[in-house]
Amino acid sequence: MRVESRERLRRTWRRIRGRYVEQPRLDFREWVAVEYEEGGEWVQMVTDRWEEGMEDRVREAGLVEIEVETLSLEEIYGYVLRETDQER
Repeated sequence: MRVESRERLRRTWRRIRGRYVEQPRLDFREWVAVEYEEGGEWVQMVTDRWEEGMEDRVREAGLVEIEVETLSLEEIYGYVLRETDQER
């Protein structure tokens, strides 16, 4: 497990929420967490590898009404702890 600065964590972790209008064409294994809402039409995904152009890629994969938000450090730590527990 690597240690990262708070600033880097806040730069690279994002929550993306949107609605699919067609069959999703994303590899969900790339995401830290994927959660479906409202019968599977809405999806919320968390990434620890946010980079320029990622919003365009999810749009091209069929996601619309996209919202991107930065996670709080508490939320990030929660996902990290969950990942660590799953590795054990």
